[in-house]
Amino acid sequence: MSLPPGFVLDGAPAGPVYGPPPSRSKQRAEVRADRDQQLQEQTTASNLGDTAHDNATADRNNRLGNPQSLRKEFLALPEVKTYSTAAQQLAQALNTGAGPQADLALTYSFAKAMDPESVVRESEQNMVTGSQPWLQSAVEAAKKQFGMDGAGNYTPEARAALRQQIIRSVASRRPLYELSRRNFAENAQRNGIDPTEVTGPHVGEAYRQQARRYDEGRRAAGARVVPSNAGTGLGGMVGGMLKTQPKTAPAPKSANNRAGGIKFLGWED
Repeated sequence: MSLPPGFVLDGAPAGPVYGPPPSRSKQRAEVRADRDQQLQEQTTASNLGDTAHDNATADRNNRLGNPQSLRKEFLALPEVKTYSTAAQQLAQALNTGAGPQADLALTYSFAKAMDPESVVRESEQNMVTGSQPWLQSAVEAAKKQFGMDGAGNYTPEARAALRQQIIRSVASRRPLYELSRRNFAENAQRNGIDPTEVTGPHVGEAYRQQARRYDEGRRAAGARVVPSNAGTGLGGMVGGMLKTQPKTAPAPKSANNRAGGIKFLGWED
């Protein structure tokens, strides 16, 4: 039996019941609410983007405007750390004398200077010398290569060869260090910062006089000092050699100067 439209059975609607449509004012309110929510989301996203950009700009400005931050960045460069380590080892090697203890110190300086990357890595890991297998093996190899005798002594020729090898190692690392140093100095200058506050003095300058004395000692002993950036202690450290003294007019002959002139011996850049 069919029921008339609108009748219900057991309290349930006979079909879908539709309420009256929302009023125009309510529809407009919902549209406004949707639009306001979209605008709010867009504003939030824009603000987040602006904040991120402002933070990045502030970080960059702080980094460029802070000499200490740039200096820390410069000192952390691998080429700066390894050149500094090698130069320090060269300075120690030039200062060693003769005898078993001095020759052992020279050997360790040689091993560290030839592989400063390992020295840097080990020091960053707070390793002690006795637990550095790479260093011990390098030392033993150097002893065999340069002929240390059973008493722990090198010949004078072996000591000179060790030092020259260290000089070459330092000299080979110096150009890359100086390139980075120059780049950081120029960057600092462009941002109104004193470059020396960022890069500090050239690493080799601390050892200039020591390297100069080494060169003078070799020359006095009759060694031929090659006028190049890699041929001497001073050349390896800072790339320069002692300057030649300017020639002057011959001194007049006298009882005290029968040779008829003064001969100047010097060094070349």
